[in-house]
Amino acid sequence: MRISTILAVLALTGCPQESEYVEPPPTPLDFAIFPTVVGSSKLFADVTEARLEFDPTTRDAITALGLCVDAAAYCYAPGTSKTLSWCLEHTRTCATDTPWTEKACCPRSCKDEFATAVTAGTAEAAALEQVFFTKKDCFPGVKAALEAAP
Repeated sequence: MRISTILAVLALTGCPQESEYVEPPPTPLDFAIFPTVVGSSKLFADVTEARLEFDPTTRDAITALGLCVDAAAYCYAPGTSKTLSWCLEHTRTCATDTPWTEKACCPRSCKDEFATAVTAGTAEAAALEQVFFTKKDCFPGVKAALEAAP
C-alpha cells in the first residue's frame, strides 16, 4: 500500500486519539445503610470501648484531598497510557484555595510537586504518597486540619 493511500484512509477514519480523562462517578455507596446518630452523622462501627462515626456531608480540606487522589486513582489503568502521572495531570486543577468548595480537583502545586518527584526518579506510587500524605504542604488546609486534630 502506498503512503498516500494510508494517509487518505487515516484522514477519512480519523487517527487514534490520546486517552480521554474520565472523572469518577459520584460515590455508589448508599449511606442509608448506616444508622444516623446525631444530625447527619452515621455510625460506622460500635465495638467495645470504640465508636466510629462519620458525616458523609462534610466538605473540608481532608475530604477534598481524598477526592483529588480518588480522581487520579479512578483514571489510572496500569499497562496503558493512563499512567498515574498522566491521570493526575489531567484531573481538574483547583481554581481556588478552598478546593472543598469545588468539584473534585487537585491543586497545581501538588501536580507540580508530584511531577518534580517523578522526574527526579521517585516511583509514581511513592511520589503520590509523599506529596499528598507525607508532606501535606501542597494541598490548602490539610496541614492545619491535621495539626488541629486532637
